[in-house]
Amino acid sequence: MDKTTKAVIASDWNDSDDKADTDNDTDNDTDNDTDNDTDNDIDIGQIKITDDDDEENEADEEKGDFAFDFNLNDDDETPPPPPPPPKELWLLANYPNVAFSNPNVPIEIVAVLLSSPQKSAPSSNNIFNALDRFFREFTLENDDDVKYYETIACVIVEEALQKLTKGQARNIKPKLEAVSRSITLHNSTPSSFLLSLSPTSSPIPPSANPYLLSLISSELTSTSSFLLTSSSLRTAVERQVTKNLGPCTVKIYGSSLAEMATSKSDVDMSITLPKFSVTHREYLSGKILKSEYERIKKRTVYIVANCLRKSSRFKNIEPIAYARIPLIKLVDSIDPSKLLCGDVCFCNDVAVENSFLVREYARFEVVKELMMCIKIWIKIADCGSAPNGTPSSYCWMNMVVFYLQVIGRVPNLQDLGRWKENIEGKTINGLNVEFATALEVKKIGWKNESESKDWDLARLLKGFFVYYTEHFDVLMNMVSISRGGGERKYSKSVFPRSKPWRLCVEDPFETYDSVAPHDLGMVLSERGSEVMWQQLRRAREITEGGNWTTLFNSAPDNNSSKGQGKKQKKQQQQQRKASKVDKKKDRSTAKPSPAPAPPKQEHLQQQQQPGEQKPYRVRDCAYFVKHGTCKYGDSCKFRHPQSVAIAPTEKPDEYDARMAARDEKKKKATERRKARRKLAKNAKKEDSEEIQQS
Repeated sequence: MDKTTKAVIASDWNDSDDKADTDNDTDNDTDNDTDNDTDNDIDIGQIKITDDDDEENEADEEKGDFAFDFNLNDDDETPPPPPPPPKELWLLANYPNVAFSNPNVPIEIVAVLLSSPQKSAPSSNNIFNALDRFFREFTLENDDDVKYYETIACVIVEEALQKLTKGQARNIKPKLEAVSRSITLHNSTPSSFLLSLSPTSSPIPPSANPYLLSLISSELTSTSSFLLTSSSLRTAVERQVTKNLGPCTVKIYGSSLAEMATSKSDVDMSITLPKFSVTHREYLSGKILKSEYERIKKRTVYIVANCLRKSSRFKNIEPIAYARIPLIKLVDSIDPSKLLCGDVCFCNDVAVENSFLVREYARFEVVKELMMCIKIWIKIADCGSAPNGTPSSYCWMNMVVFYLQVIGRVPNLQDLGRWKENIEGKTINGLNVEFATALEVKKIGWKNESESKDWDLARLLKGFFVYYTEHFDVLMNMVSISRGGGERKYSKSVFPRSKPWRLCVEDPFETYDSVAPHDLGMVLSERGSEVMWQQLRRAREITEGGNWTTLFNSAPDNNSSKGQGKKQKKQQQQQRKASKVDKKKDRSTAKPSPAPAPPKQEHLQQQQQPGEQKPYRVRDCAYFVKHGTCKYGDSCKFRHPQSVAIAPTEKPDEYDARMAARDEKKKKATERRKARRKLAKNAKKEDSEEIQQS
């Protein structure tokens, strides 16, 4: 902060002191009426801070409304000197790129926030009452002031949430909603200041955009052939199931439908069977129990898998019936040179609409290219697999759209009141899946008027990593493209099973207030979440350093069993097997001379000393302990304790005879049981034959 800014701040602070002294007589009467009702009340107009102690409150009122922690003496003729620039000015120091037109008001507001000692947390009532009253009474002249005060409000709320304890934070939500009615709280900071606040060590090199575009074009060279192959696979699955189980419908979704598939992508399909669809609707309406629905669902999965096994085209069929959405994995072997993998899900029509929504967002400028860059990056970084505890590819696409909504690059296509006259649209299983297309939005007249409209692909990709590593609050907020993407903060606590360390991504259609809420971040494990943030920070450092070619190189090993791919696990298993074989060969070739064994009788009678390790064959002979003798004598493999002195009650020959008689008795009982079962089976067979003849 320069000297002129400090001088302006000091002069404005003195002006506010003079105004507080002149208005002391008129404002004390009105303020006292409101302050008597509640403790710790704050008046932003005069900046009055009262403590819990009544005597100190009365003393402060006698001195004046503008009273802080520093001492004011009535005997002094001159007013007290203004306080030096306190730590409240961190706002101006940490955000130098924001042009502050009137620095006096933010200092007063932040002074209210930080008026309490640093170790003690401020009262939530003081903070939110001050914000609410200030933004209701203060008139803003132009849009720049609105944006400026919105920034200050966001910073104040974030600082308050950091200072409040866990017990006090429970009462914040209703007060935060009351404040948000008067002002617009952005997700982190306003979109115009989003990336300008983060320091950059080096500018984006000119070769970054051509490099990214060439990388995308190399991945999309075989898109047309892949679409033809996936369509052929869909037709083959539909014909095979229809041939054995009757008419059905198979739809393609995922990257194939969103027009972002590569040569290594899988084909995602959703199959709809008439009988199972009726059962699914009955379960959603509550007509059948969940246990009955799960039983029918698993049975249907195995029946369809057996139908696909009858065709020689499909190989490696693996039914997964215990997943949230059951599926069948298969491999299409029509082209031996290029095997195509596919996943067949059941009644997953919502996923089809999700793919349509992603495709509409991809039709905006540079959005598809950015999504393809992220898809390529997550494959190389090995952080895009839900079974391994990391976000799925669809979850990453939601994060891309949310980031673009925050910076104003794309609109919210699910804001039907803005784009369509008929708000009630298409529904699937009680979920509203209606949204506007990119063409409809452009016809209405939407234009990208944000500061990011001139950003190229490289700057957008760099901003993606910067936003999620520096600006997005993963501890409190959630990613939601159906809520407007950053226009307001939405707490992740709306999902009961959310955790502070886990990223929360709300499904665009299965929202938290729908009949089937779904959090796309539920698949994240602790290790997978750690790997994801580690790779994001690594990508941010690479893009800020300027060496973009290393961004799409192989990432360092994550050293986690859940974060590794199947290929790496197989390689490790093969290496372990090879090492075991080598060790066996070394042992067979080396043949060391055996050590001389101790005398047998001394070895058997070896006693264990306290603190020593148990010797070999330390188990006592049960027969010797019971009878005091053993027929094996010294050759027995168990130890004969010398302290046992029991008179022999049964000789070894008698013991063997008794054991043989017991075995013979068991054998006869088994034969009688088998005979009874055979008679019952024959009788049942004769009864069934008589019934058929009659």
